[in-house]
Amino acid sequence: MNFIKKLPRVRLLVTDADGVLTNGQLYYSDRGEEIKAFNVQDGEGLKQIKQHGIRTAIISGRSSESLRRRAEELTIDDVHMGVNDKPTVLKEILETYDISAEETLYIGDDVGDLDALLCVGLRVAVANAHDQVKRRADYVTKKSGGAGAVREICDLIISEKEVPSEGIEVKGKIVQVRDIKIGGGHPLVLFAGPCVIESRDHALRMAEAINKVSEKLGTRFVYKSSYDKANRSSIDSYRGPGYEQGLRTLEEVKREIGVPVLSDVHCVNEVGPAASILDVLQIPAFLCRQTDLLVSAGKTGKPVKVKKGQFMAPWDMTNVLEKIVSTGNEQILLTERGSSFGYNNLVVDMTSLPVLRETGFPVVFDATHSVQQPGGLGKYSGGRREFVGHLARAAAATGIDALFMEVHNRPNEALCDGPNMVNLEQLESILGTVVQIDRVVKDID
Repeated sequence: MNFIKKLPRVRLLVTDADGVLTNGQLYYSDRGEEIKAFNVQDGEGLKQIKQHGIRTAIISGRSSESLRRRAEELTIDDVHMGVNDKPTVLKEILETYDISAEETLYIGDDVGDLDALLCVGLRVAVANAHDQVKRRADYVTKKSGGAGAVREICDLIISEKEVPSEGIEVKGKIVQVRDIKIGGGHPLVLFAGPCVIESRDHALRMAEAINKVSEKLGTRFVYKSSYDKANRSSIDSYRGPGYEQGLRTLEEVKREIGVPVLSDVHCVNEVGPAASILDVLQIPAFLCRQTDLLVSAGKTGKPVKVKKGQFMAPWDMTNVLEKIVSTGNEQILLTERGSSFGYNNLVVDMTSLPVLRETGFPVVFDATHSVQQPGGLGKYSGGRREFVGHLARAAAATGIDALFMEVHNRPNEALCDGPNMVNLEQLESILGTVVQIDRVVKDID
């Protein structure tokens, strides 16, 4: 994600003083008092970003009365002078205001700023900064320190805060799946079912059983099961009944159990037939950047649930959204399902969930694929289902809009993804706690 697209997330601007707020030159009066020259436009920029809810801080290696007075005049939130360890002071500021490093922008000019610069998500060097600082910066200002560099950054932040990126309106959008509303502060919705359709009878039994649990807990439910698992580890692995038979089964689930249904689409020629049956089209994580597939799904007008690729940063999903939104379809759900961590392992960065929410689209957490160990059993994927509940509860505490869990009555005998699927017997316990957390977070009576 480029620097400009990151700017809407900024909640804290931190700057060095000498060489950034000033031109780096030092002046002394006849009495030996240190005098600094500050740029008026820089000061005005700092005042304006505070009006947009952004905190400001100064961390300087030097101490001077003139800097103290200027900071007081600008109502800077935190001023630290005579600092030798800038990263430690920066960390204290972040903890004080509960602001993450990814939400922090730092402006520096010399090697004394490098350690602090590398601690934040947005790194800026002024035009006349030392070459080492420029090389590590995400952005180098056009203006020099003390000559409008800070104002340049403030103006960029304000422009990106006020104008949503690439035509996507950043609001709490609501996705409508039949009569179920997802997002916009509505109660959490459950997407659940076996990884793959094993048989017609099994699909009907599972849908009925999961629906009973969701009704008991007062949670709306969308049934999920794949008609074709096109990305299995081995050529020998069971893939499912195929889209023709699979869609007939899902249509029967929809009719007999009375719940909406979701399944994956893998290529453009599947989209039309799938959209005639499915209530939600799901784009698999490995295919989340496939432009033709995204556009084709978007053109159906059906809700499109996109899984964030294990190789994708959450902010890069903006590009995925733009492809679907270009069709006029804004019924989009974004799903976090873990990120690759070395080989045969995934981890979940919970900060991804609020970052995804910044797009304005509803966020789903996939609690079962997040504990998967891809290819971990050689020809099959492993998993650690004992951690599903822990991750689901943590995700609910961030305010997710929906929870995705693959559920099976005999996961150890399942034909696909058994090690990471939740046992049907444990569903009520896990989901019950998650629903309680959701009600607290969203202040739902």
